[in-house]
Amino acid sequence: MDAKITLSFDADVIEKAKAFAESNNISLSRLTEFLKSGEDIARKKIAILADKIKLAENRQSDVKEAATHKKILNFEDGLEYFAAKNAGCRCIVTEDISDFHYTDIEVLNSESFLNRYVLK
Repeated sequence: MDAKITLSFDADVIEKAKAFAESNNISLSRLTEFLKSGEDIARKKIAILADKIKLAENRQSDVKEAATHKKILNFEDGLEYFAAKNAGCRCIVTEDISDFHYTDIEVLNSESFLNRYVLK
């Protein structure tokens, strides 16, 4: 059974949402419902992956190395690389594989990671 809810958003966000909903022939209510269900699915997938992944922290020295390494073009990618390297990670999972051209750690997109380490 459907229930009503009132939400407050910035006027610009509302106009963009209305335009998107209209161009996709969907009501704002159904669009909100769809986005929420996508978040729920994502949370369930992350919970499944939590047993298969290792989160790595950065050290102060990682920040300096990421900022000064000549082959690193993106600072945040550099932080990810050094955190993974220092934590002994076997791979980095990203959809931007080419951004990690300088690494000595295996770099996989999410599909390849799932096939190699989760679904095997």
